[in-house]
Amino acid sequence: MFTHNLTVAIPLKTVVLQGPAGIGKTMTARKIMLDWAVGKLYQGKFDYAFYINCREINLMTEQQSLIDLIFWNCPERNAPLEDIFASPERLLFIIDGLDELKFSLESNEEHLCFDPSQKKPVKVVLRSLVRKSILPKSYLIITTRPIALEQLQKCLKYPRYIEILGFSEKDREEYFHKYFGNERQAVQAFGVVKANEMLFTMCFVPIVCWIICTVMKQQMDRGEDLVQTSKTTTCVYMFYLTSLLRDHSPVLERGKQKHFQNLCLLAREGVLTRKILFEDDDLQKHGLKEADIRSLFLHKKLFQQDIDCQSAYSFIHLKEIPEMAGESDCTYEDVRKLLKDFGEGGNEYLVLTVRFLFGLLNEKRKKTIEKSLGCKICSETKQVLLDWIEAEVASKSCQKQSEIFCCLYEIQEEEFVGRAMDCIPEIKLYDNCLGNAFNSLVISFCLRHCRKEQSFHLGYLLFLSRYVNPSEDTVQISSGFLFLAKFWLSRESFAQCEFDFSYSKMCLSVAYGYANLSEVISPRMSTYVNIYPLGLKITLDQQSCLCALEELCKTHPTTSQVMMQRCLLRLYDPIA
Repeated sequence: MFTHNLTVAIPLKTVVLQGPAGIGKTMTARKIMLDWAVGKLYQGKFDYAFYINCREINLMTEQQSLIDLIFWNCPERNAPLEDIFASPERLLFIIDGLDELKFSLESNEEHLCFDPSQKKPVKVVLRSLVRKSILPKSYLIITTRPIALEQLQKCLKYPRYIEILGFSEKDREEYFHKYFGNERQAVQAFGVVKANEMLFTMCFVPIVCWIICTVMKQQMDRGEDLVQTSKTTTCVYMFYLTSLLRDHSPVLERGKQKHFQNLCLLAREGVLTRKILFEDDDLQKHGLKEADIRSLFLHKKLFQQDIDCQSAYSFIHLKEIPEMAGESDCTYEDVRKLLKDFGEGGNEYLVLTVRFLFGLLNEKRKKTIEKSLGCKICSETKQVLLDWIEAEVASKSCQKQSEIFCCLYEIQEEEFVGRAMDCIPEIKLYDNCLGNAFNSLVISFCLRHCRKEQSFHLGYLLFLSRYVNPSEDTVQISSGFLFLAKFWLSRESFAQCEFDFSYSKMCLSVAYGYANLSEVISPRMSTYVNIYPLGLKITLDQQSCLCALEELCKTHPTTSQVMMQRCLLRLYDPIA
């Protein structure tokens, strides 16, 4: 990961591993730490490596120094500090779960520290480590969900971003066989999942794959038919929760319903206060005891704090928190405030909760929750959601449009989705909105429910079909572009479609991305294709792309306006 790019003279000392919740970021970080410890990785490069868990950082209330954080990794307090700081260029810090911090990393220089022994609030110490005011020669590996990338980019100098892509199709099949350990059961379960395109696509996230296998295994053990109707993340998690809670009864008994409702309130507090680790006082405040919920959702962890030990509880997985927060008894005003907070800048951590809120308002799903779990969800809040969508669209944010599509997919109600799409006169997609097959299917679902004449803009997109070796210095354009372009341009409801390929980091290393453009341009539509010169050398494949665009001009001389310049195009550089 720290291999230098030969075209850039800047030393690479920071790597950011990013991906959605459950994709395997923490597992990857711990695997790196383990492989280094046993001599399989970075031998001769790092003398010391330290793992910093941001969930645990949130529990620290007293002032700390970087030395204290190092001792935190060495419970016996026997770290050879003189040897450690003698060669800071041979130190590696792995900061896991940066998006889970309750504080911001942005700050001016006066709120930083420069001495490893200087005691400051822990947020200042960690902020200083990330921004390299402490030990600027050290190396960092940071894991985060995409929601924190914008904030993080302002704090880092010359980082390399690596996306963890999850399971490939082959990986998914292999996982099913390993999980079940029984050839017949594995083949049966995998066949059911593969027959459901959306369910199979969602399995690229390892935690979702595990949940689906767990639920199917329980169904097999009870002799039930395998469920294959789950199409959304909300469905998958709801089915998992109900399967855990019901034991052998389809309806949760009244006592357990109360515990579950209290647990949902605890989850809601965690979401709103950005709290992931809970203490005994938090449980007591919500009328919970460890024995009531330990075996279902929470697990206990002991943290060493000097000579004392502190107990803390966390949900088994991060995604359970927003799911259960959405199932808490929310009033009309609660929903309005949640959406207002989410719409404000810096509150991206609410994204999953808002998606689950949409998903739980599906009428069939709502009735199931009320019957089996005893949680009441107010149907009138649907109008609040529509009002929110209309307000968000008015902001003309392309990123918000992409998030709206994810929310609409979760609710799975044709009439509601159609009314919501009526609020979006101009559809715009930017910034890797279609980086994987799941996003492509989500957006296609929403576009199928367009009922009015709308215009569509596809631009500034970098379609990644895989993460390539950094030494190759190229990225492939995925087939998702052609799949969606063919669908969009076949729709009568789109009056105008504009393709803008002017993004300065657009990679044109794969010719088919443009060679097949003529297949998707409809003669009856007003289509505009725009390419700007970017500046460096041209490759054979890129020359083929230009030839394809010239051919496009010939085949669609009257309906397609193509601004063509014999331009020099540059490859995408992941650390430029």
